[in-house]
Amino acid sequence: MAEESTESRSAAGPRLPKVDPREIGYGVLIAVAALLIYLVYNSARASDILDPAAMDYAQVARNVARGEGFTTSIVRPMSLARVQNISHHPDLYHAPLHPLWMSLFFRVGGARPQMAAWACGVAYLLSLPLVFYLGLKLFGRRVALLALALYAVNYLSLQYAVSGLETSLATLLATVLMLALYFHLHAGEKPAPVTAALCGAAASLCFLVDYIYLCLLAPVLVVVVLREGKRWWAEMAICLAAFVLVATPWAIRNTRVAGSPFFTLELGEIVSNTTTYKGHSLFRQYTKPVEPVSFLIAHPREIWQKVRPMTLNMYESLPSLGGPWVAAFFLAGIFLRFGGGGVRNLRAAHYGWVLLLAAALCFMSADARYLVALSPLVAIVAAAAFLTLVDNWLERITGPRRKRQALTWSIVALVAICWYPVFGTTATWEKQSTETTDELALVAKTLADRKVHPVVADQPWTLAWYGDIEAIWLPQTAEDLHAMETAVGPMRYMVLSQLITSAADQEGLAPWAELYAAARRGLKAPHERFVAADVLGEKGQWVLFGRMPEGAGGGETAEGGAGGASGTGGG
Repeated sequence: MAEESTESRSAAGPRLPKVDPREIGYGVLIAVAALLIYLVYNSARASDILDPAAMDYAQVARNVARGEGFTTSIVRPMSLARVQNISHHPDLYHAPLHPLWMSLFFRVGGARPQMAAWACGVAYLLSLPLVFYLGLKLFGRRVALLALALYAVNYLSLQYAVSGLETSLATLLATVLMLALYFHLHAGEKPAPVTAALCGAAASLCFLVDYIYLCLLAPVLVVVVLREGKRWWAEMAICLAAFVLVATPWAIRNTRVAGSPFFTLELGEIVSNTTTYKGHSLFRQYTKPVEPVSFLIAHPREIWQKVRPMTLNMYESLPSLGGPWVAAFFLAGIFLRFGGGGVRNLRAAHYGWVLLLAAALCFMSADARYLVALSPLVAIVAAAAFLTLVDNWLERITGPRRKRQALTWSIVALVAICWYPVFGTTATWEKQSTETTDELALVAKTLADRKVHPVVADQPWTLAWYGDIEAIWLPQTAEDLHAMETAVGPMRYMVLSQLITSAADQEGLAPWAELYAAARRGLKAPHERFVAADVLGEKGQWVLFGRMPEGAGGGETAEGGAGGASGTGGG
C-alpha cells in the first residue's frame, strides 16, 4: 500500500499525514451520499414490519417505552412454566439492549413501524464514521474512503437498517469493540488497563444485544494476553471484570424474575430442530427448560443430525459476508500481508470472531444475519486488498494521468457493482404492497376491539404487535394446555391461521391443524372444547375459536363464540 510506510505504527501511536482537502471533500461527499441512499431506501422499504422476530422485538420495546419494564405480550408456554402470570409477563428470551434502544425512538415518535426502522437506521448511520475511522487507523485515508463507500452501499447493511432487527445495533457495537481492541494493541509495552476495560465493556455490550455474541469475548481475551505488554494477567482480569460489570444489572434482573442470573430461553435453540424437539416445539411445551449441556451429552447423534445441515448453511453464508464482491476481495486479502503487527493481530481476532460465531450459529439457528455485525472490518480489509491489487496492476501502466484514470474507473466500477442491488430494490417505480400487513392489522384490530385477550394463537407475534393484545403461543399438546390452565386459569379464545397447516407435521400440532381445517370447511368439530366462532380477515384465512363451557354438548354456544364474536369478520 502506498500509505503503509508513512503510517507505520509505533509504540507512541501513528502520525497521520497532512490533511488533503480533496480527501475531506470525498469523505463528506460519501457521507452525504450514504445518508441520501439510506433515506431513499428507508422510504421505499420501511413501511411495515413483517419479520416475526422484528415484531417480537417491537412489542417488547413498546412495553418498555410505556414504562412496563422488560415485559412481553408474546407468552411462550415454556416461559409460562417459569413465571406463572400472563399479564406483564417478563421477557425471558431476548437480551435487553435492542428493545431498550428501540424504546427510545418509540417514546419520541410513537410505537410505529417507521420508528422501529429508524432505530436500526440511526445505529447504521452512526456506524459509518466509525468504519471510516477504523479504516483510517488501520490503513490510511485511501482505504478508509473506499471502505466507507463499500459499507455505505452494502445491501445487507441497508436491508437490516430498516428491518427492526438487532443487526444494525450489533454492527455498531462490534465496530466499537474493534476500535477498542485496536487501541489496546497499540498501547506498546506500557500497561493499558483503560483500553483493556474498554475491550471488556464493548464485548459485554455486544453480548447484551444478543447472547450469541458471547463468543466474541474469547478472541478478545486471547489478544489481551498475547499483546506485547507487561502484566497481561492483570489486564485480562480487568477486561473480564469490565465485561461482568456491564452485564451485572441485567444479571440482577434475571435473578429477580427467573431465579438465575444466567437464565435465558434462547438456550433452548440449541436443542430445537432435533428429533426429540422438532422445529420450535420445545417452546410450545409447558415444561422447565431443557439443560443444553446434558442434552448434548445424552443425544450426540441428534445434535450431529441438526448441526450437519447447519454447517452447510454457514458454508454458503461465509463466502458472501459483506456482499459477494466485497467478500471476494476480503478472501483475497487473507493471503496478503499489509499493515503492521497490530493490524495483523486485529485481523486474526476478526477471523476468530467469524469462525467462532459461525460455529455457535450451527448449534442455534444458523441465521446469517448475526454475521453481518462483523462486516465493517470485512469492508476495510476488502478495500485494502482491492487497492493493493490495483496498485500492482497500475505499475504496468505508463503516465500519471492514465494511472489516475485507471484507478478512478476501477473504484467507480467496484462501488457501482456493490450499489446495484440497492438500486434494483428501490428504483422499481412501484409502491410497496401493503396487502399482507393490512390483513394482519385488520385481524389484530378486530380481536382488540372485541377485547379477545388473552388469546392462544399460532402467530402470537402478529397479534401482540398489531393488536397490542396478550397472545399465548399455541401449546403443542392438550396436556400442555391443561397444565397451563391449572397454573393461570382457563383459556377462552384461540386464533389459528393457515400457518398451522405447514407447522402441523414439523412441530406435532396435528389435532390443532385438523380443528382449523374443519372450521375452514364450515364444520364445528370441537377439540378441547374449542369451537369455531368466526372467520376473520379479508381472505378469511384466520379462524377465531371460542371455548364451550365445561360439560357442554357440541351444539351449545361457545364462550365468546358465534354470538359474541361475529359481525366484523371478513370471511
